[in-house]
Amino acid sequence: MPKRKNRKRNKVSNYAAYVGIRLFAMFVHMFTWEANYRTARWVGNLLYRFDKRHRRRALEHLRLSFPDWSPRKRETIARASMRNMVYLGLEFLFTTRLITPGRWRRHIILANMQENLRLLLNRKTGLIFLTGHFGNWEVVGYAMAALGFPNTAVARRLDNPYIDRYVMGEREKRNMTILDKRGASTIVPELLDNKGAVSFIADQDAGRK
Repeated sequence: MPKRKNRKRNKVSNYAAYVGIRLFAMFVHMFTWEANYRTARWVGNLLYRFDKRHRRRALEHLRLSFPDWSPRKRETIARASMRNMVYLGLEFLFTTRLITPGRWRRHIILANMQENLRLLLNRKTGLIFLTGHFGNWEVVGYAMAALGFPNTAVARRLDNPYIDRYVMGEREKRNMTILDKRGASTIVPELLDNKGAVSFIADQDAGRK
């Protein structure tokens, strides 16, 4: 009986979180991009102030990585990283509207991409898009798909099934397919053998296996 109650409670809380995100998405689309960015900056500053666990972790990692930095500089970078996470969530909600075949030039600059585009256009083998958790890493594969280069992104499915379906649906609105990282090792070689393009995050903790 307790397990059944826990499952029901988890289902309710998961759905409530999903509804909250959809309402938030509807809310932000009522305002301009600039206004939403200002709000996101404010929210990021609040998170830095009240989310003690992540603030301490960020400061400790910066201290270990950059021991010569002053405490003030580490605090500035940690606060900016917290704001960046809020920016990322906001940009995710706008990506499908902004990155389209007809509008992508307003928001994306393809710098030093000649060789990459040549490989995409004259594809003789499979290709791997490799990036890290830096800036808006989500937009790389999606932008390539919107430009007419279909690709498959390896990603971890979200724990909340309602939010997972919503996020995956948004990601797959263009020529992009999301592949669950579990079992990906058996599917990716086949995609590459068929001259497909696969994108994934290089700095993800893959576990002991």
